[in-house]
Amino acid sequence: MPAPTRATPVDYHTLRPSRSDRSATVAPDALDVSIAFDNQFTVAAFAATVPSAVTAAANRRLHIVSLTMADAPHNIAVQPSNALAIAREVLNAAAALKAQLCVIPAPTVVARANANNQTPISYSDAINATYQLLTTLAEPAAAAGVTVAIRAPSGGCLLSPIEVRELVDSVYSPNVGVCIDVAALQQIGRLDDWTRILQHRIVCLRGPHTVLAPCADPLSDDHDSCTITIDAE
Repeated sequence: MPAPTRATPVDYHTLRPSRSDRSATVAPDALDVSIAFDNQFTVAAFAATVPSAVTAAANRRLHIVSLTMADAPHNIAVQPSNALAIAREVLNAAAALKAQLCVIPAPTVVARANANNQTPISYSDAINATYQLLTTLAEPAAAAGVTVAIRAPSGGCLLSPIEVRELVDSVYSPNVGVCIDVAALQQIGRLDDWTRILQHRIVCLRGPHTVLAPCADPLSDDHDSCTITIDAE
């Protein structure tokens, strides 16, 4: 297995590195352009940032390896149709950046209607919507040369590595994989369990420096490549 690519996130609004970029003992190899969840995200609005992001990476002699959309707030019900529209935009933006990875969250589970009178989304509906999202994106991702990685756990679902494995395998595409959110995972399970079960399906690990810094070789030898994105503490 090749050595993993270590990436540091930069916010696409400011193009400034997170604190982890300054505190990490291992210098990053690449950049992850991170986007806070935005129901109105479009490539058109993002387009002005693309040249600046590419220039910022080049000035630091780094390349942009991934584009990541953050999880939606838990009080916002992301309807499946809107989640797909956002994911399409993120994929197109990743292609514009010539990034290798497009990391997206699952639609957010909302168990009951909230103060904004949004329609609740059940766990099963969120899983089904995630499957539809991945199957729809697999072909355009392959055409763009980008791997779509579903962030897990995310959206209040994808809480089991077995569930995630079955979901990814059902899509049956080499351009669909998993990004493990290590910080979220710490609340529900163990990283070694997830890496053992998901194996080659893992294309990215993301978490704080204190957790991921010791992971010099966190995955088994059957991985072609992996990106490790180190967040601020």
